Amino acid sequence: MALRKQKRLPPPNSLSRDFAKLLKVNRFSNKFKAVERLIWFEGVERRECNGEHTYQLVDIAWFLRDRIAPHLSFEKITKYAMVHDIPEVYAGETPAFQDKTGKHKSDLVHSDKKARETLAIKRLEQEFSIDFPGKIDALHAYERQKDEESRFVYALDKLLAEINIYQDGGRTDKELRVTFEEKMAYKSPKVAKHPAIQALHKEFMAHIETYRRDILYDPMKYPL
Repeated sequence: MALRKQKRLPPPNSLSRDFAKLLKVNRFSNKFKAVERLIWFEGVERRECNGEHTYQLVDIAWFLRDRIAPHLSFEKITKYAMVHDIPEVYAGETPAFQDKTGKHKSDLVHSDKKARETLAIKRLEQEFSIDFPGKIDALHAYERQKDEESRFVYALDKLLAEINIYQDGGRTDKELRVTFEEKMAYKSPKVAKHPAIQALHKEFMAHIETYRRDILYDPMKYPL
């Protein structure tokens, strides 16, 4: 996403300290919303951004929690979904698969993702531990993956990307030249973090393999 150069506004000297903190959180929220992902989604001619992805993850997590996991804390699920990608404001969005054509090649790779995200989390701690401690607490809890709610959100995040790619006719995977085998190898252990999401993923990928594999993964038979 092309970002406009921000105008330098005069210091809000007439505002209270609390309102100045609100502006700080809002500015960070805008930065987060603008982080672009590598996934196309149905109905638009641009890539998905983190703000859109996060809203959808909250929405789908709510729906699935009520239907298949009502014992989980709705508050925890919502908080984890809200914070799961916030380190990307400073660490960047690392695509799951590099573009084999070079058209959308990213400089960010998985080999240093953990190091970049660790530094990003330290910066978030410095910025928000005092003014927004709940956000940092939720981020740490999500990163630890010790409770079922965090694993539910983690696994669903991986499944949701596949659903969006499917409903967009496989545009993302065909553009990047990702194969069905690569996708299964990468996603299967990740969705296994939560058994209910894993079951949905197995059902979905079996459907794709049987009925939609060529349409979604063969750009020669079904070009973009």
